Amino acid sequence: MDILLSFETIGYITIFIAVVAVYNFYRFNDEFLLLIVYFFYSSCYKRYQQVEIDSAGTYVYVRYARDIFVMNHSIALAALNMMALGTTALTVTYAALNSTGKDITKKDDSVVFFKFIRKQRMYILSLFGIFFILNLATTSYTYSQMEAGNSAAFGISAYSQMFSLGIGGILILTFLVYQGFSWTTELFGKMLFTFLLVIAAFISYNPIARFGFLSWSIALGVMTLRKVPPIRKTLLYCILGPLAALMFAYAGNTKAGTSTQYITGFWPNVEAAYERIQKGEDENMLDGMMMIMQVYPEYLPFSYGMEHLEILMRPIPRAWWPGKPLGSYINKLGLTENMKGGTVGISPSLYGTFWAEGAAPGIAICGIIYGIIFIRLYRFTDKYDSNLGYIMRGMIMASTLALLRGGDLPGIFAFIGMTYWPVILFTNRYTAFIARHRFREKVVKWEILRNEQNNLVRKQEEAEEERRLLVEAALAEAEAEHDKNKKEVTSI
Repeated sequence: MDILLSFETIGYITIFIAVVAVYNFYRFNDEFLLLIVYFFYSSCYKRYQQVEIDSAGTYVYVRYARDIFVMNHSIALAALNMMALGTTALTVTYAALNSTGKDITKKDDSVVFFKFIRKQRMYILSLFGIFFILNLATTSYTYSQMEAGNSAAFGISAYSQMFSLGIGGILILTFLVYQGFSWTTELFGKMLFTFLLVIAAFISYNPIARFGFLSWSIALGVMTLRKVPPIRKTLLYCILGPLAALMFAYAGNTKAGTSTQYITGFWPNVEAAYERIQKGEDENMLDGMMMIMQVYPEYLPFSYGMEHLEILMRPIPRAWWPGKPLGSYINKLGLTENMKGGTVGISPSLYGTFWAEGAAPGIAICGIIYGIIFIRLYRFTDKYDSNLGYIMRGMIMASTLALLRGGDLPGIFAFIGMTYWPVILFTNRYTAFIARHRFREKVVKWEILRNEQNNLVRKQEEAEEERRLLVEAALAEAEAEHDKNKKEVTSI
């Protein structure tokens, strides 16, 4: 941390990566880098400016069991430098790879996808009903455990808590079926799935799990705007983006037990949500980055890959593996021992996870690796020429937002899996359908080719037979002529 860039220099870097993101958007109609750069600007650069330059706020302070954090100017600038490094590495890598040539073979088209969707209506309707019943059961169990004194972190299965997130994936599938119905010829089906969409949207808007709402709204937004030119899309994003942010802040404001005083009433909460946005209460990832940079390597050694390996370790129950390492530096250092089983953590963002892996080199390397992974994911979605490809792109966007904001990497991956498992199951069924469809197409083409070859052989045989008959007729005629001439000679 001896060499740090000034705030003004980081401002120029922010302008540079913003230009790269805008070029990528208008050149390829790809908004992914806009999300990356906007997150850095709003949650890191703007946060530093708010506290250090404008003196319009203070950094977050948590009364942990151990007072080990110092929140001052120098640490804030160091954290801003590291987050700028990670953002630049990810942005430049993605943009460089995205500019290379694309030679992608399409797996499907809209006709095949629509045909499959029509066959899956009862499957998706049944999936919705089963999920609705199981969600009521898991929600009831969670609340009963909380009433019994068990906290959200201890004594309650995290997966039973996150089961309700699956409504995001269910809603996406429901919308795909809804699109296939006609208001004129299939009015009942259209009204039924409209009703289901309203129910699913209502269930997903949960103050305790605010990303449940964003998980489907971003995915469907990307799909709906898939053919909109970049300029018009920019105008729509400028309208819909602040609206989504307001709804996100509104849900956070109605969540009891937060730092914001609990407020009742719709319009008072709207005003409080707007004030929450102005204060940046949901954009304090710079604060979390400052904390984690003081933990590694001062109190804990760098992980060197274990932060990502924990994604595979987290689902293993501690009853099966009593010695399983604790997750999160907060648990490892026992910082919440004074909170009676509760948990309070300030997210260090994805870049905080990169720092825990190996300081500045870890941030740069992980930024490059993630840039490669994201571009490959987007190339995979390009193989689908139907709406499913755009749904996947929207899912990547929503998942990226969760990854950027979240500091608990295994927990975020669990959130993504528990949200989109219905779409993953659906995609597997669709992949099998495409394979069968392609096989049938090959069989049909083979039958057509074989029939054409048989017809060709038959025509050749008929031509040969016709030639043979012509030759025989000619020989018979010649022989008859010969006999006639012979008789004439004899008579003479």
